[in-house]
Amino acid sequence: MSAAQGESAIMRGRTKAAALAAAALLAAGATYGFLLARRADPRRPNVIVILIDTLRRDHVGIYGYQRNTTPTIDVLANDNVLFANAYANSNWTKPSVASLFTGLYVSQHGVKYIMTDAAGEATMTQRLPEGATTLAEIMKGQRYFTLGVVENVHVSAKLGFSQGFEIWDEGVYGATRVTNAVIEHLAEVKEPFFAYVHYFDPHAPYYRTRFFETEGAITPGLQEAKSTDYRWTNYTFGVDRGIVGLTSVERARLEGLYDGEVRNADLGIARIFATLKNRRMYDNSWIIITADHGENFYEDGRLTHPHDCFSNPQMRIPLVMKMPEALGIRNVVVTDNVQLVDVAPTVMSYLGAKPLAGMVGIDVLPAVIERKALPGRSVVAESESGVMLFSAPYKYVSVPTSAGIFRFLYNEAADPLERVNLSLDDAGTVTRLASLYDDAIERAKRKETVRPAGAVELSKEEIEAMRSLGYLH
Repeated sequence: MSAAQGESAIMRGRTKAAALAAAALLAAGATYGFLLARRADPRRPNVIVILIDTLRRDHVGIYGYQRNTTPTIDVLANDNVLFANAYANSNWTKPSVASLFTGLYVSQHGVKYIMTDAAGEATMTQRLPEGATTLAEIMKGQRYFTLGVVENVHVSAKLGFSQGFEIWDEGVYGATRVTNAVIEHLAEVKEPFFAYVHYFDPHAPYYRTRFFETEGAITPGLQEAKSTDYRWTNYTFGVDRGIVGLTSVERARLEGLYDGEVRNADLGIARIFATLKNRRMYDNSWIIITADHGENFYEDGRLTHPHDCFSNPQMRIPLVMKMPEALGIRNVVVTDNVQLVDVAPTVMSYLGAKPLAGMVGIDVLPAVIERKALPGRSVVAESESGVMLFSAPYKYVSVPTSAGIFRFLYNEAADPLERVNLSLDDAGTVTRLASLYDDAIERAKRKETVRPAGAVELSKEEIEAMRSLGYLH
């Protein structure tokens, strides 16, 4: 499905009542100043950020997907706030979540590497520096109780991501246990609270669920692979490098397994919502649901989410919000481009706190509350293996390799599936967008560059976990 078709599907999914509700709100003269006054209510909202690892935008029902993968998210988005064009600021977890937490580009916080030494004996990675101010630290400074429940080896206390959290629980495995941990900890929190919930489903390797089972096997029996079984990582590495192929039956089977894990995460979110409602916390909660990056299913021969790939399935992510009920925000679709770096400054703005000097994200509330257009700007994404800049209608990607720099240029309006690389035919646009990227990073670095933390040596267990998930080969 193209971007234009996706947006059309989103709009078709809206009911006539949505348009009437928006008109009624405007007719009532609901102004931003009035809503700002509402923010002065001493009962400040709980803020809950739920991230589903590896969730691509077009496998979410509200964005036009036909399978019933996300019924809970769809209802939330249809009734509240949907961002039609949201992007990650990196193509894999650790740098992407670091940008979400700090409002900084990857070049500013510097968290992007997994490295093995020349002898191949020691595997090192970077940690989020102590000098980086996280959203949890900001919320704690605003007298919020802070809770984090996380399943991802890259988002750990050892790697600096627990900064600012009073409760940090990373010892959970699977969507059911993540949900159980969140529900248990909700009995311990004090309102107002800030919670970060990180579901690992549907990250590869995909496990069987009771949802969307299809016939056919994946060579060689990968649907049975366990997290310590290297058949999965070796096979996907071979597919991604063009060593082996992927049949249509295998691809369908992969997507069925993936979609089942998406549904598992959505079911967990439904249980969290039910708990919040039972404890009378839901109405006064601001809920944000998003992803750190997407996933490839053999589009252009790529599989999973390689660090040198900036394709639309990997970079376009869902983003939905439920604002506190007192604001009366209903049926809003924001079509302007937004990025993960916008989350922290938006939350800060709502609480009346000024964004930190180094933040490159913007406050998106004017688009939500006043229906104002957001400032036009480029989308920037980076990893240790390349960079991307999207400036409508063009996307520019640069990937340095030992064989030279590979550049890609796509006209997203005319070619949303990114079939035609225009980089050789339109050198002028390549040069212009490369310059835009350099300028954006230079401006960001002038604002702030966090001093990098020392490299962290991974344990054998951590190395095994990362290898089993395809991060190391």
